[in-house]
Amino acid sequence: MTQTNTATNKVTKMRRRAAKLKEKHLAVGKSEEEADEKVLEEEEEEETLKKKPKKTPKKEIEEEEEEEKPKAKKAKKAKWVWEWQKGKKWQGYALADATLLEAKLNDAQLKFKSKALSFNKGQQYEFDLEDDTQKNMDTGTTVNIRRRPATEDDEVTV
Repeated sequence: MTQTNTATNKVTKMRRRAAKLKEKHLAVGKSEEEADEKVLEEEEEEETLKKKPKKTPKKEIEEEEEEEKPKAKKAKKAKWVWEWQKGKKWQGYALADATLLEAKLNDAQLKFKSKALSFNKGQQYEFDLEDDTQKNMDTGTTVNIRRRPATEDDEVTV
């Protein structure tokens, strides 16, 4: 067989494998985009494994000893809760809304408007993360909002 045929066969096999992987991911309810991402991740992981150097018995023993040593605790990423004030009580935002607020804060977008909220769909809200307020642009109602560290009792954290 020529080198061209060998290369063609290899590419064909890779495409078939990728198609099977994609089918598998689509079958478990992933979107086309998610399935494509998973296929790429798995192919990259496989390539990485192929490129890993073979271990000598000595290296294997050293790695096993290293694994037995107690590992330093990783610092936990801080979890936050986003809430809005209703009268004298604070109500937690839904996860999607809290995630949006956290993303805007991380992107330093401290003042923004949005209709993409889980409540009062279609109504425009203006958020001011410096003044900690949320204003319904249709009704003019403004409420206080806050971001606080999560506790063990909190259900929705970002």
